[in-house]
Amino acid sequence: MNLADYRERLVAINEIVYFDKNEYLREKTSNPLKLKELIDEAENLLQTSNEDDRYFLYGTIGNLYRINE
Repeated sequence: MNLADYRERLVAINEIVYFDKNEYLREKTSNPLKLKELIDEAENLLQTSNEDDRYFLYGTIGNLYRINE
């Protein structure tokens, strides 16, 4: 998988992330396994990416870990 493919898959995150009204609109996931899969894919892409892409991937990984708690 390359970064362009990963970005396309990342668009589907809107289907599994929601704002929990009971926890002050904190972002939560309805599918932790899918979220973990996206995290793993991003971490694998870090090994073959250039510096600019790594900035994007590190930011994405940080946000996904935050959502995953």
